[in-house]
Amino acid sequence: IAGAASMMIFNGEGTSPEVLGYTAKKGDTLSRVAAQFGTTVEALVNLNRMSAADTSLRVGQKISVYKGDWLIKLSPSGRRLYLYDGGKFFKMYPVSVADEFNSAPGKYSVRTRIKCPVWKNRGRTYPPVSPENILGTRLLECADPVKDGTARPFWIHGTNKPEGVGNRIKGPGFIGMKNEDINELFSIVPSKTAVELMK
Repeated sequence: IAGAASMMIFNGEGTSPEVLGYTAKKGDTLSRVAAQFGTTVEALVNLNRMSAADTSLRVGQKISVYKGDWLIKLSPSGRRLYLYDGGKFFKMYPVSVADEFNSAPGKYSVRTRIKCPVWKNRGRTYPPVSPENILGTRLLECADPVKDGTARPFWIHGTNKPEGVGNRIKGPGFIGMKNEDINELFSIVPSKTAVELMK
């Protein structure tokens, strides 16, 4: 229930101190505004009911911006991903954990965000539309926040086997989510979002 209520506010259904007003200036783009406020283009499009085909901004155009302070806490043993905003619980997602996943507990951050990821494994390449592509619709690469850090990066990604979410799964992969869940998470968290990998 709490997660559903959080998403309603995030998508502009209700009021919240995190939702700010912004007036577009010369040279503004959605990408620039998203970077300025620590949000994503997808979040701006959803919040302002924009058309995905036309995301341009006009000088003087007034838009709403959800300014979040995001933290992902990932529990491989509990097979849960917890999203926090400003230290407050925002939403929980079930995840699958691949048997080969062995990144060390610690602090990471979102380094790369990829739509429709390509899966490469053992010399073969699986395009996004391939039923054998285990990465699903979106991918978040989580890496050591310290430059040249030694923590092994890992991925939070969608899946071609949603029935495995909530369980440990055999074979390759990292942290899997239902495609509709990774799509939602991808729309919320920008690059450099903090990630805490628990034991």
